[in-house]
Order: sequence, then C-alpha cells, then structure tokens
Amino acid sequence: MKEIGSEAELQKLWEKEQALVVEWYTSWCAPCKALKPLMVRLEKEYPTVKFVQVDCDKLRTMSNMMDIRSVPTIMFISYGRLVRTSVGLVSEATLRRNISEIKPKQS
Repeated sequence: MKEIGSEAELQKLWEKEQALVVEWYTSWCAPCKALKPLMVRLEKEYPTVKFVQVDCDKLRTMSNMMDIRSVPTIMFISYGRLVRTSVGLVSEATLRRNISEIKPKQS
C-alpha cells in the first residue's frame, strides 16, 4: 500500500480516484499492524480500488483536520464522496462489504 506523504497528495487522489480506501494508522498501533496483511491482500484482490495509508504521527495536522480520533480508521471514498468510515480493527467481511459499496462497476 502506498503511503501518502502530504495533504496535497491525498486531496489529488480523493478527487481523482473512482474508488479509494484510506487507512489512517500509526506505526506503534497493534490493531494497525494486525490489519496490514489483510489490507495488502485486499488491495491485490480489488485492482480497480486504490488503497493508501496515512501515518497520523507523520501528518498530524492532516489527521487532526480529518478528525481522526482513533486508529486504525478506514475511509471508503467513491468518486470524491466519503461513503463510509470504519474505526478500529474490523472483520474481513466488513471490509469487503464496505469495498463493494465503492468499487467501480464492471462494464
């Protein structure tokens, strides 16, 4: 998963991507570490969905601006619109259900 390095980078992806999953995390968070292998696997299974991470410690101003209060927080964005937010370590089934709400339809 690509790590976002700036507010401008996230803003560009938010506006450009049809389907975007943003995971807000910290390097010291045990649930974040537990979630990582699942997120990497899901990224491979859903090639039409862009997966990225934001380290709340590195981009503290941005995480405060986005009102991130707990990690991991996962945002599911479709065509620039926030569809759903999950907070904490959630099940694989929940992640898949949320991704299915934002993934582009195959033609």
